[in-house]
Amino acid sequence: MNATSESRPDEPAAGNADEPHVITPSQLALLVVLMRQARKWSQEQLAGVSGLTSRTIQRVERGEPSNVDTRRALARAFEAEDIDCFNKPYKQVTVAEMQAEQDKLERENITLAAQPATGKRLVELAESASADLFHAAVDLPQEAAEAFAALIDYWREYREVSELYSEVDKLDVRNEFQSRLDELRRMKFSLRLAERVVNLKVAGHSDTKPTRCRVGYVVAFPLGKEPDEIRAPRVVEFKF
Repeated sequence: MNATSESRPDEPAAGNADEPHVITPSQLALLVVLMRQARKWSQEQLAGVSGLTSRTIQRVERGEPSNVDTRRALARAFEAEDIDCFNKPYKQVTVAEMQAEQDKLERENITLAAQPATGKRLVELAESASADLFHAAVDLPQEAAEAFAALIDYWREYREVSELYSEVDKLDVRNEFQSRLDELRRMKFSLRLAERVVNLKVAGHSDTKPTRCRVGYVVAFPLGKEPDEIRAPRVVEFKF
């Protein structure tokens, strides 16, 4: 009598582990959970960043099938270089390798407490930070992208000459920032702020003493999907 073995519908057939195969729903579920937790995102926050619904994220993390567009949206949310990385055949990855990638992510990134942006806080951040990193967590529509870019320009202009402003003048700046924030909120977006102190060194001059620098982070999120923490690279590079 000939005996045959069957694999689960969502698992690769037995064979050479090095043979490329398309990622299964259960494997994608594990990857998404690990990558989301490494960034300290809730399912709702991942939904906001990816543009998917919370229900879709829940289905993916339960190991249910997903379509090409859903997997592409997840790849973009995790800032993958190839948005089809979850669609293409790949060599089987072990749980240990997945854990190693998560450990690497933890080593190379830090978590910063995020605060809601207000006009007052933007003024304070501009006065305390000597460098900045602005970022939109999702692709902004044209009108919102222009409003965000205009806020960035205004913020940087103020940061360069903030010491010349009187306290009365700063009230006007605060109101202007708040007006721009309100405009973004009408477009269903809001900002989160964070700060950190880094030691700057000039590339190629390892013998020079590092300079302490306070960096301000301003990140745009969909309204209602703002996180309490922001994940940022541990090593920051600035071009002058």
